[in-house]
Amino acid sequence: MSPRPLPLLPLLPLLLLLSLLLPSSSFCPPRVPAPPPLAAERRAAERRAAEWSAWLRRFPAAEAAAAALARGWIDGFVVPLALCPHAAAAAGATRVAVSRAATPAELAVDVAEEARRLLSTPGVPTALVAAPAWGDLGEFLGAVYALDDGGTGDPVLDDAVLLAPFHPDFAYEGLDEDSALNYEKRAPLPLVSILRAEDVEAAGGEEATRRIAEANEEALLGRRAGEVKDMFRRLAR
Repeated sequence: MSPRPLPLLPLLPLLLLLSLLLPSSSFCPPRVPAPPPLAAERRAAERRAAEWSAWLRRFPAAEAAAAALARGWIDGFVVPLALCPHAAAAAGATRVAVSRAATPAELAVDVAEEARRLLSTPGVPTALVAAPAWGDLGEFLGAVYALDDGGTGDPVLDDAVLLAPFHPDFAYEGLDEDSALNYEKRAPLPLVSILRAEDVEAAGGEEATRRIAEANEEALLGRRAGEVKDMFRRLAR
């Protein structure tokens, strides 16, 4: 005759005691925590940037199109609205380099290279680095601000030039997304503007920068509703 199975009910207290005394890993495999949202977003942004970088390598015409779009922004938006005296002074002569960078380190190399080229080119007050792979605004701003904070260890980036980021999705904190003032820092593709630090100081330093910001605000907000947005949209046509 086969043995009778042990009744389950009397064993429950023993099982409960074991579950309290033994680590949970004794009963089930350890769980791997989900990555923090910011880390997941960063990896997604890096993946998109790498895809754009690979695309640029495959299609050289895309680089020419990106450079043309940046120049169109200067000639058809910045200069007509008088948003930057440095751009107006260099209209038609601004060098636009297209970066294939997909990481902050790669972007730093390209920006430093263009900064050195600018410093060795007398008479040209500004240069632009177009970085079409950087579609994520936060990632792009973080990468550029890290280069402009004076702690890179590169004397050119730390002391000789000033950097300013521009991005299609830029919006000042506290402003409505459709505010015309946001277009002070918007461009049809991610851009890094490079200025000689000595030129900014010669023009008046921080006081001159404040006056430019005030003039930009007057120029943008003084336009009729929707006019600035329409000018910006026409750049991509």
